[in-house]
Amino acid sequence: MPVSSADPANYIALGKPPARDTPATTYYFLRHLDGSGIEIDPEIQREREGGDNQIVSLSYRSQVKADPQLGANSRPQWAGNALPAILGADAIQAVVATSPSLLMAHTIVAVGTVPYYTVHERAADEVTQVTNCKAQQLEAEWEAGRPLKLTLQMVGGGTYMSVPAASALTPVRETVKPHFYPGASVVVGGVPNARVTKGKITFSRELDADIQTTGLNRADVLELNQDYQLDATLVYEDATLWRRAHYGGGSQALADLATCSIDIYFPGPASQGVRLNIPLMEITGVKINKLDPDGKTVYYDLAAAVVAGATGAVALAQVWSTATAPY
Repeated sequence: MPVSSADPANYIALGKPPARDTPATTYYFLRHLDGSGIEIDPEIQREREGGDNQIVSLSYRSQVKADPQLGANSRPQWAGNALPAILGADAIQAVVATSPSLLMAHTIVAVGTVPYYTVHERAADEVTQVTNCKAQQLEAEWEAGRPLKLTLQMVGGGTYMSVPAASALTPVRETVKPHFYPGASVVVGGVPNARVTKGKITFSRELDADIQTTGLNRADVLELNQDYQLDATLVYEDATLWRRAHYGGGSQALADLATCSIDIYFPGPASQGVRLNIPLMEITGVKINKLDPDGKTVYYDLAAAVVAGATGAVALAQVWSTATAPY
């Protein structure tokens, strides 16, 4: 009989294994949004061989890619899982007593390597598992009146397999409210209460995802580079930002790019908020509305990219959660 994509038994889960090539045994289950799932993409080769009347006679799979995407509204434990996956390092410290649990501070910083994960999915009656996954990109998106959304794109660097339906996991999901943009504290370029109407921080890792040996699946993935990008829309109030971006604050264009920073705190349930901070970015573009005789509110579209500074973290995230560890 037909099945629904909204079947309550469906789930996608993220697990941190004890080592590479070893599946995880404990999982975090997302309250997933549309677009979540494991994409299995085979590369098909078709060859013509002599003696076959000019027709393709040999077809075969040369590689099969299995890449998960996990998207959900940000909650304390989802943020505590997704941000270390892309940044790499998570230090945990107990900060304040609450009832019934201790509130834990997760301080997450960007480092050169990221951990391996296992992704487990049930869609309809098919259960799929992919090992040795690493995070390639995390998009943190917010806009006026809505929750913070975290979408994690991963690359599978190990085996993928169909799991018997009888081995499907039993999902247990977060029940608290998500982190909301209403009530957030926003500082852009050192200016508090910046009037940002919407924005997105894209945390990206360049991965070598073409490591393949005797299997059809990838044999591993390797971190190469990392970049972080800010795209935001602000209510225009004066020309300070425009001049700094285009003229260095004066009236003549300069070779050097103007810099900025972003520090934004999203409130959460029972003080379990999340903070995103990038201390040094170069402004790569600022655009405002074109002239319009019909009259519209003027906004900035701001684009900035991370640059390494002499001191301090390239990117920092903090999550306050009652969970001592992600899983």
